[in-house]
Amino acid sequence: MTQMETVLPMKTIQRHLANIGLLMTVTLPAYGQGDDIKNYLAQNPRAKDSLAVCHKISNVEQGATITLQQQQNVLTCLKKNAETITVIGRQWLPQEVEVTGQYTLSRDFLDRSAIGNGNITDMLTILPGIQGREDSQAVEQQAELKSKLISISGGRPSDTGFFIDGMSNNSDINPDDTELSVESVDEIQGHPQQTFVNQAVVGQVKVFDSNIPVEYGGFSGGVVDIVLRDESESPALQFDYRTSRNEFNQYILIDNANREQSVDDVVINEPIEPEFKKENFNLVASQVLDEHHSISMALSRTESKITTVSLLKPVITSRESSNYSIGYSMRNLWLDKLSVRINHSPYQGNYILNDVLDSDFSIKGGGTFASLNASHSWPSVDWNASIRYGESDNSRRAPQYYLPWLRVKGKEWGLDSVDRPVSREGGYGDLDKQQKTLSTRHLFALNDFDWLGITHQVSFGINFVKKRLMRQRNESAIVYKNPFDDARITCAGITLDCVESSYKIPLNELADQVGGSLDLSNPEHFKLYENNHLARGQFFRVRRIYPLEDVDVTTNNFDGWIQDGLELGKWRTTLGVKIDRNEFLSEWNIAPRIHGGYDFFDDDESLLVFGASRYYASDMMSYKLKEAKRGYFTQTRGFANGVLQPWTNSVTTLPYRYQYNNLKTPFTNELTMGFKQKLFGGVLSITSVRRDSKDKVVRGDSYSKEGFTYYVQSNDGEATHKRLSISYSIALDNHQLMINASKTKNTSNGENSEAPAQAIPTDQRIFIYNPALPSPDTYKLVSKGWLDQLQANFNRPITANLSFSSQWTKNIRSSFTVSYRGDYERMESLGRDFTANTGGLNDIGDEEYPVYQKANKPATTMVSGKMSYDYDISAKQSLRLSLEVANLLNKRTYQVGLNRIGLETGRSFWLGLSYNYD
Repeated sequence: MTQMETVLPMKTIQRHLANIGLLMTVTLPAYGQGDDIKNYLAQNPRAKDSLAVCHKISNVEQGATITLQQQQNVLTCLKKNAETITVIGRQWLPQEVEVTGQYTLSRDFLDRSAIGNGNITDMLTILPGIQGREDSQAVEQQAELKSKLISISGGRPSDTGFFIDGMSNNSDINPDDTELSVESVDEIQGHPQQTFVNQAVVGQVKVFDSNIPVEYGGFSGGVVDIVLRDESESPALQFDYRTSRNEFNQYILIDNANREQSVDDVVINEPIEPEFKKENFNLVASQVLDEHHSISMALSRTESKITTVSLLKPVITSRESSNYSIGYSMRNLWLDKLSVRINHSPYQGNYILNDVLDSDFSIKGGGTFASLNASHSWPSVDWNASIRYGESDNSRRAPQYYLPWLRVKGKEWGLDSVDRPVSREGGYGDLDKQQKTLSTRHLFALNDFDWLGITHQVSFGINFVKKRLMRQRNESAIVYKNPFDDARITCAGITLDCVESSYKIPLNELADQVGGSLDLSNPEHFKLYENNHLARGQFFRVRRIYPLEDVDVTTNNFDGWIQDGLELGKWRTTLGVKIDRNEFLSEWNIAPRIHGGYDFFDDDESLLVFGASRYYASDMMSYKLKEAKRGYFTQTRGFANGVLQPWTNSVTTLPYRYQYNNLKTPFTNELTMGFKQKLFGGVLSITSVRRDSKDKVVRGDSYSKEGFTYYVQSNDGEATHKRLSISYSIALDNHQLMINASKTKNTSNGENSEAPAQAIPTDQRIFIYNPALPSPDTYKLVSKGWLDQLQANFNRPITANLSFSSQWTKNIRSSFTVSYRGDYERMESLGRDFTANTGGLNDIGDEEYPVYQKANKPATTMVSGKMSYDYDISAKQSLRLSLEVANLLNKRTYQVGLNRIGLETGRSFWLGLSYNYD
């Protein structure tokens, strides 16, 4: 049970609270005795919250000497005009009867829900129009702590606008490369968020899937705005400990392997259940120092460890994610509110390349920001301003060289069984990327006024952002290809990428043992010769060199907006326009947004909603970094008369660069139509959304000039999203229910146009396998970007969710969710590589590339839940025991794909203990 007090107008309060399902009592302050303000406030402490408003009504400046008449005016206002609204209950219903497509998840909603890793986006996929990444349920993702990737209204994860207290939290370091493996060579797996926000530091979450207010920009999907906990509303002290581990988990062995031989001829290495442990610690505390000052802190840390089998040995990999936040607020002194916040959210993942010797590497991410926020209300206008400075990282530490040796004498640790098995070692080198952002914004809201018989709610704002991106490689990374073995090779002192043959006994002594000379055409002589090897000579014929880099790019971006909310009779309309400057593309963008509704009975219960909006994508800073970076170059070598030759630059594969000339900012046009109705104490919502995305950046033509291949980017990309959603939420006494279903159709011409294989950088090539086609068309070489990842990961045609929460007794409460995902087709990795085997040294024929195949993903129904019990130690202290369960019915997740053997996660648990002091 929570309480809050406010002095907003009664009509506004009643409408808002009724929409979000809060219980409410209204009282007027008692008439106190005394003939001055000080005495009155001493006898009526609650009236202090009305003092600032009464000062404004009476034209009294804070701290100024006031006249007797002004004092009387203020006192009269305190006694008669200021209403005190005491709200008792829980804000649970996520949606109001309003024109925006907004869902609000309150602190109480977060407390009731299953938390999992605790990242906010992990808890959003129960809302209509939001889909999560498919492989988030995979066994190898159990230890992952990064915030879950989501798609809102058909957008890619990077199309979502992420905000913290209204200011952008989007990353411009590889935001589009969310599908990259952590084993990627020249890039690091990206993420659309600069910092991962744990639920422990959050007060509420606002999510927009359509009809998005004009104050938000730099996105073409949806918006997630996280409001951090206010210092005056946080608990005095709360400590949580939660854990999940393999003893609490069940695994399902799936065998999809195709066996052309008899079962007796096939050796199957069944996967081993991982040893797994995850722990989460949260500490939240606050202190109101006096009537003007308060402080708070929120500390969260999650650690995980999971074993993987590499080279037939168990290896421990780990992740660490933290969120440290400290805040200070000052109220009703110089300004209505002034607050300072420092937030530090580092992330680190420690990995290995599977079945690769000495391949330990780490990836660091997350970041830090400091912000200053101020707000103040004058008689005619409200003002809110923020300034924030932040830094974020996306860096890797790894061995500098990657060497896939042939698995012969001296290099025998490898496990694969292809025609020429290899023994791999090393990694892809260090790479550092950093983003620094300085931003400021000002928001102004005028008091409602009537003009031409229409009530107007005018607001406007300006934002300025300065970004700096850096990419550094302090040592060249080298990836070797095409190993070749020959016992006669002489390495001429080179030891890194060349091995000379060595023997147990000299060859002349071996020859003496067989009669004076070796005849390798004699099987017995050849066997003795082979067994005499300590190491067989071999070297690499091809290598890619990723050179030293020191790239530094900067942009300045400005945007402004204005909107007018109009109320005339039963009509509500919001007219807005946003103007922003894309410095990278040197163009101004104008985005109009019109949202409206018709209140059938003028009672705030039946609203027909419509809207037409344009959303422009981000400032494309990530493209500027991509354009400036140095691409790899390829070298080849051979040997003559047994002597290794020097490396020479390849004339068939030139270094490449990206070119982003004459482009326009991608944008999305949105049309919405819906209906919202209060029904049986709840809110029923039917929403239809169509989005047409234009001018998406895709790969165009390529050309060679001055020793470089230039990959020109174009605006030829298009995508369409159509969705029909129906949802209903209701709160009945101690029970709350939310249910929704969506039908979605996404179409796209891909994130990259289909280009000839020769026009694709070799580290971005893949094969599409189609067994229905005759050879040589069975394998088709294409760009990995050509795979429409939007379709693959976020295009379930039918989705449905049910969430039910109950307070059974004063101390026992529970919640559970049911999520349904319909079947769909996607391109799926087969977990193997393929080589065209042309026999030459060119970079297309002789290299291996991953293989993908179209596959059908069956429908799934997942049930998850949470139950907690509160034990009251005293009037102010309590303990809470909690149990969370995912995949309660132990169903298949269909993560093990075609022709593969693996484990899927079944039923899994989190156990938690919490201490609370109010």
